[in-house]
Amino acid sequence: MQRSAMLSQRVFVVGGGITPFIGKGNPAFIHEKHPDFGKKQNPTLEEYITDATQLALKNTGVSATAVETLCLGNFVGELFCKQGHLGAALVGADPAFKHKPSLRVEGACASGALAFKTVLDQLRSGD
Repeated sequence: MQRSAMLSQRVFVVGGGITPFIGKGNPAFIHEKHPDFGKKQNPTLEEYITDATQLALKNTGVSATAVETLCLGNFVGELFCKQGHLGAALVGADPAFKHKPSLRVEGACASGALAFKTVLDQLRSGD
């Protein structure tokens, strides 16, 4: 198949998942002055990744075994979470993701859109 024909393949987005923002300014964010400080903890980065992934799978009705490639968009994970190797962390969101290609992309405030475009390009190219 010629490259131009492969790039013209139609790809459809069937859904996704978004976790609620819980950070400074949100009443559910546990900080030093919060009444639950020391009793409860904020969700971990891994929990956010797993929750968003499982929600996307549920909302789309797609089995994790049908997922061929993984891509996570993140801006300055190293600064805020002390973790930049998030492509590998995405594999932990579901046991079926083991041994599947996974990467992290960063494009400042457009990181999510860049992750979407990266996977779209992979699918359209036949990778």
